[in-house]
Amino acid sequence: MTDAQYPKWRPMSKAKKNGTRILAYYAADEGVYDIKYDRHWGGWVSHDYDIVNFAQEDFTHWMPLPEPPK
Repeated sequence: MTDAQYPKWRPMSKAKKNGTRILAYYAADEGVYDIKYDRHWGGWVSHDYDIVNFAQEDFTHWMPLPEPPK
């Protein structure tokens, strides 16, 4: 088994801010969101821009999206 198959949670400070979609833990509601960094909005937004007003400091951990099924 590889890390790509079973990604691990990492500190949000290590997340790349290049527009790549990631899964992130949001402590404010204990939810997990599919997000990406958007320079226009100046922060993390949901991948489909449905939610753009996240409290940025409440994202505490992230992991890469898992590989899609084959």
